[in-house]
Amino acid sequence: MAQRIVLRPYDDSMFYDYLAVQREISPFRQQMFDPSFRELLHETMQTSTSPTYLAYRTTDDVFIGQCGTNSTAGKSWELGIGVLAAHQGQGYGREMLVRLVRILRATYGQTRFHTCVDAGNAASIALMRSLGATPGGVERSPLLPQEADAELFEMMHPELIKPSYDKLAREFGVSPRKLISHALVFNIDELA
Repeated sequence: MAQRIVLRPYDDSMFYDYLAVQREISPFRQQMFDPSFRELLHETMQTSTSPTYLAYRTTDDVFIGQCGTNSTAGKSWELGIGVLAAHQGQGYGREMLVRLVRILRATYGQTRFHTCVDAGNAASIALMRSLGATPGGVERSPLLPQEADAELFEMMHPELIKPSYDKLAREFGVSPRKLISHALVFNIDELA
């Protein structure tokens, strides 16, 4: 299969492409329009040691999205991807993730990876399943404010429990209520 995208290691000249995808996918997307927050993000990206790559279509160099590691601490590295809305549903996320894992294995020798997915993100859950990723429990959602007590939040917002949460909760070994404050962890050790 011909490669439809090229992954380029992030450099400072790519900041506005990176910012474009963050404006769509980040829990802090509203802050991306604040000049002081953008400057802080820019400084953070300049000093980051976490591998980050931007994806461009090979045929016309159009920016598709970004991928990289959210955390390289521990035995399993946390991966993240973001595809611009205009390019979602076309298989780019899968291609980006497969290419990213290959690059990280070849460059860093890393073999264990995981990703955190919101229980309401059916497309990302389907992607993880299609790659052969396996359930690895749950982690506190980065969308929940740090000062918020997860259990109190869960009790106060039962309306956020979706019908699909019952099956997911059984699969991940938690109560459906827990999925409104925690993200699903998928282990990606072998790619399908």
